[in-house]
Formats: sequence, structure tokens, C-alpha cells
Amino acid sequence: MGEYGCVYWCPTTRRRQEMALQSVQVEARCVDLCANVQITQRYVNTTAQSVETVYVFPLDNRSAVSAFEVEIDGVVSTAMVKAKVEARQTYERAVASGASAQLLEKLRDDVFQMTVGNLKPWSTTLIRLRYITDLVIEGDATKFFLPTAVAPRYTPINSEFVPSSDSRAAPDGLQFDIVAAMSSNVISIECQTSGVALAVAVPDKDPKIRTAKLEGVMSLSKDLIILIKTKEPHVPRCLVEHDPVRNTYAGVVTLAPHIDFDDIKAELVFVVDRSGSMRGEKIIQAQKSLRLFFRSLPEDSYFNIVGFGSRHELLFPSSVKYSAKSLQAALHHVENLDADLGGTELREPLRKVLSHEPIFGYTRQVFVLTDGQVSNTADTIGVVRSAVRTSESRVFSIGLGHGASHALVEGLAEAGRGTSNFCIGDSNLREMVISQLRHAIQPALTDVTIEWEGATGAPPSYESIDKSDVLAESSRQDLLSACAPMAGSLLDFSARTKAPSHPAGIEGFTRAPFVPPPIHTGERFLSFCLVNKGGRPPVAVRVSATSPAGPLNTRLEVNPAEIIKGNLLHTMAARAHIHDLESGQSWLHQDTRGRGGHTLQARVKSAIERLGTEHSLVTQHTSFVSIQEQLAQCHTAQVQRPMESYDRFQSLGPSARQLNSFECNMSSANYHVPSASICLAPAHKQKAGCMGAPSSPPPRRRKESWWGSSGRGTLPPPKAAVGGFFTRAESHATASDQTEKKVSIDEVSTLTSFNSSDSKIPERCLERLVELQDFSGSFPLSAEFVRLVGCTLAGAAALADAYAASNEPLAATALAIVFMRSELETLKSEWILIHDKAVKWMSSVSGNYLTIIQHAETLLVAK
Repeated sequence: MGEYGCVYWCPTTRRRQEMALQSVQVEARCVDLCANVQITQRYVNTTAQSVETVYVFPLDNRSAVSAFEVEIDGVVSTAMVKAKVEARQTYERAVASGASAQLLEKLRDDVFQMTVGNLKPWSTTLIRLRYITDLVIEGDATKFFLPTAVAPRYTPINSEFVPSSDSRAAPDGLQFDIVAAMSSNVISIECQTSGVALAVAVPDKDPKIRTAKLEGVMSLSKDLIILIKTKEPHVPRCLVEHDPVRNTYAGVVTLAPHIDFDDIKAELVFVVDRSGSMRGEKIIQAQKSLRLFFRSLPEDSYFNIVGFGSRHELLFPSSVKYSAKSLQAALHHVENLDADLGGTELREPLRKVLSHEPIFGYTRQVFVLTDGQVSNTADTIGVVRSAVRTSESRVFSIGLGHGASHALVEGLAEAGRGTSNFCIGDSNLREMVISQLRHAIQPALTDVTIEWEGATGAPPSYESIDKSDVLAESSRQDLLSACAPMAGSLLDFSARTKAPSHPAGIEGFTRAPFVPPPIHTGERFLSFCLVNKGGRPPVAVRVSATSPAGPLNTRLEVNPAEIIKGNLLHTMAARAHIHDLESGQSWLHQDTRGRGGHTLQARVKSAIERLGTEHSLVTQHTSFVSIQEQLAQCHTAQVQRPMESYDRFQSLGPSARQLNSFECNMSSANYHVPSASICLAPAHKQKAGCMGAPSSPPPRRRKESWWGSSGRGTLPPPKAAVGGFFTRAESHATASDQTEKKVSIDEVSTLTSFNSSDSKIPERCLERLVELQDFSGSFPLSAEFVRLVGCTLAGAAALADAYAASNEPLAATALAIVFMRSELETLKSEWILIHDKAVKWMSSVSGNYLTIIQHAETLLVAK
């Protein structure tokens, strides 16, 4: 796989060598629902020759690079965006002429490449870039994510994709500052990355603004995750921005509604990564996640497990009913789960899972647990997108470990009409699992439509629209809307998402995403509007959706006095529109009026180039290029280039992120954001020997880690349900292929030891409580149980005799419910499904279960 990181071609060793990176600095300005991140990286050419360096780095796939500046020995040049081919030609001509030039390109959705040509001997270079990204909601907090590494990407045999190279942690000298300017009071700023401490400043006069920084200068080998908790994280908002330079308007509506309906009957299929790259912490995370999933499944559900690598294996030939027997078999399987199936080939198992008919009366919900180390990301996402168009299946995804591909994990969920999340260590594991499962067993709001009332303008030149067709369809939809009664407010409170009724709004503005995704409870929903030049801004936005209870809607008005000035929302709206175009979800792709594929491809490329150059964004078809003509006279020797042709740069692959920042222009936000000071870290010491090599590089991954032994034996499968996916005729290995073996409850038990000191730790108490719950939702009355909840066996038995007709599990379950409500209130988002499962069981076996819970509360309060 070769070298990686910021590298150059060394003519002496005839190998790629690392460039001497001196310092890394990052400044993030989080403004309510988005972030503007400034990065500065400083490195030195320590050779006696002019060289060309190549640097590959990751970005969150929701991000877009919007500014690029290079300073070489005090000479500053600002890059411009051009069409990708033109930018590459400009760069090559400049390098050939002896000028110093820089090129910034997009390799994949979450990987970028920067090339610096004719970097003269002993020169110091500062690379400054800016990117924007929207922020997601995690629980009741807003999450900021900073990737510091790209994990290796496995390439299947016969794939057209080129493999990426090994990942590496960010270099020594990382500094990080963050300013959060939110719409409600900031409660706290916390770092979720283990081993990383934040120093949070005391709140200033404005409680909506908080600042924080890393404590000291440190090296990061893990992705940085910051959680910003605010007083009102779920308040819906509609913001409008005016760009005085272009005389255009952009708007965004954001909401994270709490909706609650009856649970749906589900067939839940867990597609688990068992490739060699999952060894160690990641396979342990997968095991913990699966245990929580299985303990929390609804009683009336079916499930199965599919392990994948270079091949895939099933636990059961087809999905089985959730029962005590199948739960034990699943837990036993999870205990023996190993990263032993070779490479990461996800596309084929997903295709087979989604192509089979679901069990009658149950909707299929697919969970993908992976470290995201595949290179055929687009093909894999395409399989999901095609499958869900013709079925009611949904796909949810969980990224495991640092360096997981956000492009893959989030792309699978987006295409599969589900949600995604990332598990970094154990800090958010329980909450993440429960959140994903709640989304799967709850219907989403679908058929989402967005109306930007009052927005007008001239249609873009590349949007060819039959206005008579649009007006006729629009009139029909208005009539249907008028006849359909509203069931209630969308915020107080699924079905298929459909495209808008016309290919592009003749109102003269564009919406992004063009096909609104389903709305899940507690998840942030974002929709952008980009009004063309000379148009009028929207005065309100109406969001409507379909629910099991009927149509729901909400309307948010725009206060003209609160329209902000700048271009941040414009840039984000353009990025969202480009994402539609790149992923095949734009109005151009929905327009099926007989245009050929070649014409469609050309129109999409033209639209992306126009948006990229107009809003200074790096895309699949646009790149940043910068030239320092005045430095050409300094380069008389022939430059040493890492490869003979550009195409072979791909083999360098993504590496650790070398990050930094420069001053951020926040004029586009209606907040006063104080500027944090910037100071470059001292140059880290270079390792003796090879020039440019960092001190103490991380060990290279062993080649053997990609491969493992054959799969372990599992229990014989319970009786399979008719109509579930996969049949006994499947050629892949199943549990029935293994030697039958009787396993006792003691052998399959996953319960861990518990002592009195653990009773003081809420997280440990909850973990143990989950392990004690029966698949039906009840709890056993035992010495360990009463010690956990804090009462006596005699007291619990008296409760059972007096109010539960001597039904001990009924009394124990009531005590567990009260214990969760009173002692584990801070972990409610993690035990809510366990709690609801227990209440449902009690209501099914006793008509006076509420009375039993009340007396259980009295018993625990009086203890």
C-alpha cells in the first residue's frame, strides 16, 4: 500500500517520504446549526531540492471546502475554484514553468487531496483552508465532529476502486479552539473523545456563547467529538440570510420533533462487520451493541444476524421469532463473535438481505454495524437506494471505532430512509443503540413536503421546465391539500417519501434536499432554500408530512428584522444542492421526460460546476488552484515528483489528518463571536534518519489482521418463520451447518459480576439491570436483584403477596420500573425501551399493574 500522509518523492532513496509537518491548529465556530471550521497546517521542505508534495486528508462528508489559501515564505496567494480538468491543467502548466502551485481536489465524499508543486528547498509553507458543515443532534446535544484519520479502505476483487492506504494519527502539535454561539443558553461543552480534556471558559455576558480549547498542545490518534448542550436544543427555527454582494437570499428550516406512535411489528436483521479490520476494540463494541439490541427487542418481533467479510454467514437460515430460546442462541453467537471473515465486502450481503420478501405483517429493519472500511462506497449505497424504492425496508447504520467512513455510514442510512450514528468507545453506546432501535420500531413521518411561502425569482438557466405542466400539477396538489384534514401539529406529535410534484420550482428558487428524507423523532431535520438573483425572500415555511394518524404540519414565520447578512447559509444551501446532484437525488434525476443518460450526465456536471465556482466549493467537478508566479525564478532545478502521472496519486490513499486554522469571518451569522487567539505549536522533533519522518510513528498494521480462522460453531437454529429472508437453499454458511450442541443457560449467560460498590455507579446498575431482564420484559425476584434495586427479599415478597397475587416476577418488575424512574433518571434515554417493555409485560398479565407500581414506589422510597 505504500506511504501515506503528506509525502514527497525522495530521489536518493527512490521512495516516498513524509514531509516535515511542524504544527496543526483548528478553530471551529459553531453557529446554532452549522459550523465554520478554519484549518492551518505548517510544514517545511527540509531537503536541498524542490519537491512536489501530496497530502490526503479526511473531512466529514457533510462538509464542503469553501476557501483555500497558501503562504510560502511570507508570499500569500488565494486559490480560485475552477472546473476540475481546467484546474488540473492550470496546475500542471504552472509547475512545468517553474512556478509554485497548489491544487485541492475531492477524491471521494469524505476524502480530499492537496498537491503542492515546486516547493523550494528549506522553505516554510502555511496551508490555510476553510470548510463548512452542518451539525447533528445527538440526544439533547449538538455534536461537532472533527475527523483526524481515515481508516484503510478494503477493495473487493474486480472492483474498479483503488485501495486507500493505512491511517495515521494527527501529528504532534495539534491545537484546537471552539466557539459555540447558539440560539439558546449554552449549558455545557464536553469532549466525548476518551483521553482528551477541554478547558471551557467561564460564560461571558451572553449565556448563548461559550468558548473552549484543548488543554495544552497534544497529539490526536482519535476522531475529536464535541457535544454542546443547550437549554432548548429541539426548538424549531427558520433562518433567512441576505447576501448583499450577489443580492440573493438563502433560507434554512430546522426542527427535531418529538413524535410518538404505536410501535410497528418488525423483522430486524443485524448485518455485522466481521472483517479483519474489526479486530480488537471494534469487535468488542459490536458485541456490546448486539447484546443491548437483543435485550431490548420487542417481544413480538423476528430477527436474524448476518456476519460479513469476504463472505457472509447467517445465524439462522431465515429470521426467527424473538423468544427465550432464540435470545439465548443469539447471545451465545455474540459471545463467540470474531473478526474472522477476511475483507470488507458489504454490497452483496446487503443486496441479498434487501431482495428477499419480508415476513408477512412485519416491516424489515436492517441494522449495519461496520467500521466503514470499504472503497466501493457509491456502489454499496446504490444497492440500498435501489432496494428501498420498491420495498418498505429501512436501513440503519452504526459506525464503529475511530476513522469509520462517514460517507458510507451516513450514506447507507440516507439511502435506506433510516438514521445513522457512531460508536466511539463506550461513552455513548447504550444511548446510541436505544436511539437506533426506537427509530426502527417507530414509524417515521414520510411524504415530507416543504413550502417556502413568498420566495420568488427567475429560474436558473440550466433548469428547463415545462411551466404549463408544473402549474397544472401544482393546482391539483393544492386542491388535494385543501381537501385533506390535518391530524395535528408536526411538532407535537410512516410510509414512503416521494419526490416533489414538479422537477424544479418555477418560483425561481431551489430546494435541497430535493427529495426530503423521512423525519424521525429527536433527529434534526434540515432543509435549504436558495433564491436566485433578484428574487424575494420567503416570508414563512410550511413543513407537512404523513403519519399513521394522518397529515401533520407546522408553519414557521420569518421575521424580516431578523434576516442576517452574509453568505454562510448560501454556501450550505449550495453544498446541499450539490450533494443532491452528486448522489443522483436532484430534480434533474427525477425528470424522466425522455432525455438520454449522456445528456443527463452533462447537465448534472454543468450544474455542479456552476454551483461550485459560484460558491467556491470543492466538488467532484471543481477544484481549488493557486499559483505563485513571483516564486518561479527561485525554481531552476527540476522538481522531484512523487509519481510520473496524476492517476497514480490515488495509491497514496487517505491518511491522518494534518489540521490547522486561520481567522474565521463570521459576518454571515447574527451573533457576536469572539475570536480565539492563534498560536502555532513549536516544531515537533524530527526522528533521526529519514528526512521528514515524524517522531514515534504508530506501528504498522499487521497484514495477518485482515484474515482469520474459520467461523465458530453456533446453536442449531430454532424453527424459522415462513417468508423470512434467505432460505435453506442458500449456498452460504448457516448455523445449521455447524455441529449441533446443547448449551445450558449457564453457558450462554452473558451476565457479568456485580458487587456492592457497583450499586453506586448508575451506568453499571443499568447495565446489570438490562442483563437481568427476561426477553418478555419481566424481571426475576432474586437476591441479586433486590440488592441492585435497594430493598430486601422479604419486602419484595410481601409486595408480591399483598398486591401481585404472589406473582414474584410481577412485583420484581414493578420494583425495576420504579428504580429506573427514581435512581437512573439521568440515563432515561438509555433505559426507555427496557422500561416500556417491562410496563407492557405488566399490563398484559395484571389489570391493576399501576397499583402495584405505586406500592413498589412506596417500598423503595421507605427503604
